[in-house]
Amino acid sequence: MLGPYRAALPCAAGEAPELFAIPGSHDWNDGLVNFTSIFCRKRWIGGWKTLQRRSYFAIRLPHR
Repeated sequence: MLGPYRAALPCAAGEAPELFAIPGSHDWNDGLVNFTSIFCRKRWIGGWKTLQRRSYFAIRLPHR
């Protein structure tokens, strides 16, 4: 699953874009264990930085 993200943006020049994910129904089957270990640990996935700490979040979208 991480391979396509890394292939699409192997490294970020300058400021890294933020990556947020919404869990799907398959993520709830294992109690969000894999989802939180990938997306909720403030880590790098390719050139993206994951900043969310929970499966739910609120962000301000660009362009109002």
